[in-house]
Amino acid sequence: MNQDPNDPAAQFGVALLTAIAGLHNAGLDAGFRGQDIFGVIPWSLPKSGARDLADVFAMPLQMAARLQLFGPQALPSGSKALKATVPGLEDEGVTTEDLQIAVRNYFIPLLDSAIARLAAVANNAPAGEPLVVVGGGRNAVEVYPADFKLMMALLRVFKAAAHELVAYQLNAGDYDWNRDLVDFDANGDDTLTVAEYAPADPFLWRHTAPNMQTAGATLTAAFNNAIWALNNGAGSALVEDILGLDDNASVNETVNKLTDLRDLLTGQVDVQLTYDNAGSAQLAPATTRTVTMNLGAIYTNPINDIKDLFPTLHVVCSGNDCRAETQSADDFPDPTFHGVFPQPAPIRTIINGDYSHIVVRYGSVEITLAEP
Repeated sequence: MNQDPNDPAAQFGVALLTAIAGLHNAGLDAGFRGQDIFGVIPWSLPKSGARDLADVFAMPLQMAARLQLFGPQALPSGSKALKATVPGLEDEGVTTEDLQIAVRNYFIPLLDSAIARLAAVANNAPAGEPLVVVGGGRNAVEVYPADFKLMMALLRVFKAAAHELVAYQLNAGDYDWNRDLVDFDANGDDTLTVAEYAPADPFLWRHTAPNMQTAGATLTAAFNNAIWALNNGAGSALVEDILGLDDNASVNETVNKLTDLRDLLTGQVDVQLTYDNAGSAQLAPATTRTVTMNLGAIYTNPINDIKDLFPTLHVVCSGNDCRAETQSADDFPDPTFHGVFPQPAPIRTIINGDYSHIVVRYGSVEITLAEP
């Protein structure tokens, strides 16, 4: 690379190695064993076209929505949610604090460097000319600017997810995740306040750095890169050969999904929200309502303490079986969920109906927010 810094193939290779090195260095710094590090992120690209590629790009969006909208679901009895030591890595002693520090210090900076290398090549090259040609004849593999842009987009998806990972305080101290929630009702009044049942502050406090804002901007850039790549990817190796998007129909389907995801992220839209009623012994048919949603508020106006959205819980017993659960929308302090639902009336109706299995549909996009 030093001998020929303008060689696109060299820059592409160095960019990928830089991103991999960032993950490796972050894992080692956090305390992972070397053989465990590369199991954290699935590096293989999807091979079945639009659905899988869209799912990859939806990952950070769905992750952020679930944390803010359904944070209390991280606290049912017997759960293994985040705590001081990362679940599954107790023997290694990897803590949430170690993990966040390592991601901030190593993974994110090297992702930035890798993205910058790809951008320096892709943003200054004619779309229809191959930048790299490997082999010859029928077996030649041609790499176009679209391939660089799509790789930039994928790295930006990882970068957005990384910023979300470090945005909030995840250390729950010595909180006992195996303790039944009803046991937190120390005063026996059958009502659990957030202070009683949730891990103590600063759990789920937002760090002062603008990680959520950066994650949103990065994810928007990822969608823009991917859409450009697909619209200008005729003949490109990554788009056609690896993703299998080799006809106009499959490309258009993927572009539509990514465009709808970008719209969900960047503006206030009307979505179809489908939910099941879990309150009766015989589940009622799924109900669909049109709801105004501003999912981008999670990024542009992030809440300072996610616990501020947690509901009051009530102890409800049937024989010897006792559960801690919400009874009505009044148990939730903010039915708009910090601006995600600017018109909260439909959300109150859904909560009062004892919802289960919530799916958001917008255009060609379907995102599951809660599962039974």
